[in-house]
Amino acid sequence: MTEELQQIAAHRKLRLVVDTNLFISSLLSPRGSERALIEACFAGKFELLYCEHLLQEIEDVISREKFRKRFTVEEGLSLIDAIALVGTEVPDRAEQKLPRICDDPDDNFLFALYEDGNGDLLVSGDKRSSKPQPAHFGLPAPMAKWQPLS
Repeated sequence: MTEELQQIAAHRKLRLVVDTNLFISSLLSPRGSERALIEACFAGKFELLYCEHLLQEIEDVISREKFRKRFTVEEGLSLIDAIALVGTEVPDRAEQKLPRICDDPDDNFLFALYEDGNGDLLVSGDKRSSKPQPAHFGLPAPMAKWQPLS
């Protein structure tokens, strides 16, 4: 954790935006670091930020047939319920007002969620997508706010 984030965490819970892929990974790997992160959010160690778009994206992914051998739709829906129960909802930003900074345009809503929810950290497991440039998002360099989960 960067010094800046440590200073914030000394005074309040860090506000996290967690990418859909980490929620799905937490279902696929019950002993993985993704599960540990999600459980820490559910235990109140972090303030989990979410929006309706994120919940809908998770629901779309958990409904895919390829995951049936790994987890049930009911387990996925329970995850969504838990996010809504413990997280802090941030209103969705209109599509035309989303930032256009991500290699994967479907992930631009996460940066709007981060910004609108005054997030401290956006965590993703997406290794294909390069992190956005600080100048594009108004973040100071070096950009410690965007963190891939390895």
